[in-house]
Amino acid sequence: MASAETTDVHGDTRHLYLLGHHISHSLSPRFHNTIYTSLNLPWKFHLLDTPNPRDLLPRMHDPSFAGASITMPHKVTFIDHVDELTDAGKTIRAINTVFIRDDPTTGKRTYVGTNTDCIGVRDAILNNYPDTVRGKPAVVLGGGGACRAAVYAMLSLMGASEVYLVNRDAGEVEDVIGDFRLAGLADRCVHVRTVEQAQGLPPATVIVGTVPDVAPLSEDEIRARDIVACFLRRSTTKGVLLDMCYHPRLETALIVSARKEGWGVVYGNEAFFYQALAQVVLLTGRTLDELPIETVRELICPNTRETGAR
Repeated sequence: MASAETTDVHGDTRHLYLLGHHISHSLSPRFHNTIYTSLNLPWKFHLLDTPNPRDLLPRMHDPSFAGASITMPHKVTFIDHVDELTDAGKTIRAINTVFIRDDPTTGKRTYVGTNTDCIGVRDAILNNYPDTVRGKPAVVLGGGGACRAAVYAMLSLMGASEVYLVNRDAGEVEDVIGDFRLAGLADRCVHVRTVEQAQGLPPATVIVGTVPDVAPLSEDEIRARDIVACFLRRSTTKGVLLDMCYHPRLETALIVSARKEGWGVVYGNEAFFYQALAQVVLLTGRTLDELPIETVRELICPNTRETGAR
């Protein structure tokens, strides 16, 4: 991977983007620009709010491009626009980061897609609640790119015995399980379709929410909520719930439900913080020790440890 010094050869200012739609609330510009300023890098991070993922392509192939974050709804579809995928990207089949590898001999640029959301899930939970999931079941609510990252984190990074998948759309869950079959992980994924099925399963110790914080309206949405509520109620040893949603509020309905049942909670901005740190390491070639971690933690997660996770 090219270092920050070698990636500045094309000009004074390098440009990075967050590709997504309805992303005006994103914490990414403040986070990234604060770090690049601290590192004295002439880099600028921009929002690219568009329903069309191809709008990033002309910017990506400009010599001043230094990398990108990918968010909803493009995490799955943008795989088609990178040259290579890391192992995490291949397994999850959703990417949230595009970084560059420069060939020092030919100067050829390779655009690499990876997923650091899985690191965000792992570190947000384990840095607040160590040893909560290894060898035990976990629940993941959702069916999109963030769900895939959470499942990967549970099974490949955190040692969960199995993952119970809950979602309003059964087809999305089956697609997730089908993609994980290629990595040999599908046998540890269980699609939980009803409250009755949930009642018959061993209790979970970790729950990860990956859906927007909106009230359930349809029959399928209400059913998914009720299944998660069942897992929260019936666990004799209360676990920890991470809701990856942090907008428009940290204290989501899912967080409130977990608190009422005596579960520990981790806010979504913690997961954002750790996945974004992993992104910066890839994009700049710097180590974590070189980054202003406490500065950006205070920026992104003020008082989280006091009011959220223990």
